[in-house]
Amino acid sequence: MARKADLVDRIKSLQRTDENAKQAWWSYCEEQHSGVKDPNRHDEYTLSNFLSTYESGGCSGGRGYTPSRPQQRSPTSRFSSQIPSAAYTSSRVIPAGAPRLTPSARPVMAAAVMSPMAEVVKVGQRASPNWRAAWQTFCSAYGNSINDPAKHPETFLRQFFDFVGEVAQRELELGGVVVEEPPSKRPRFDAPAAEYADGHKQALVDKIKVLQRSDQTAKEAWWAFCDLTNKGIRDPMRHQTQSLEQFLEEQGQL
Repeated sequence: MARKADLVDRIKSLQRTDENAKQAWWSYCEEQHSGVKDPNRHDEYTLSNFLSTYESGGCSGGRGYTPSRPQQRSPTSRFSSQIPSAAYTSSRVIPAGAPRLTPSARPVMAAAVMSPMAEVVKVGQRASPNWRAAWQTFCSAYGNSINDPAKHPETFLRQFFDFVGEVAQRELELGGVVVEEPPSKRPRFDAPAAEYADGHKQALVDKIKVLQRSDQTAKEAWWAFCDLTNKGIRDPMRHQTQSLEQFLEEQGQL
């Protein structure tokens, strides 16, 4: 454990003193370890492997650059350890004599300010390569290529969720997935409840459902009919009997 603690401290020190080293560590974590950047959450072999590779002049899994070795601090840089990173200061000037923010305190602050929506994006990135790729592409197109969800406002995150939901819904519909309301909810949208006991209407509903499953052209015709006559509602049970008869007559099925 003492050796691992030493490796963790070395990586944290590198990140504080050398921007190239920090970027190299982040790339290493993104490409080989599911984006987990906290050194404490990696085993001793992973930490040692990164340090030996980095200090030999390269970084396994990097993005086409060769990180430089850590540079010596300039005489004025001895004060930098007393200034929290930009993620916590929001570019504010830290007054002289302000208490030092220790490394162990920083993750606590980050967790306190991260919104639930940003956390959902992070969980999605860890759980799904497709989600991570979609998020990075979305950020590249609309978010100045900033992939950290904590650095985006909630309006941006909500737009991403809406976009992903819209694409998923469209793909499901194109694949022929028809989502119907539970029977207990149908009477709210349909004609008088007496129609539900109408065997004639049930026969029309069943006929339209069979058509959708067996004939792609008929299914698309039904969708177009719903868009024009019933606000896009595609569940036949939520149409009036007269509407069902009209569609089947147009299709030559009545």
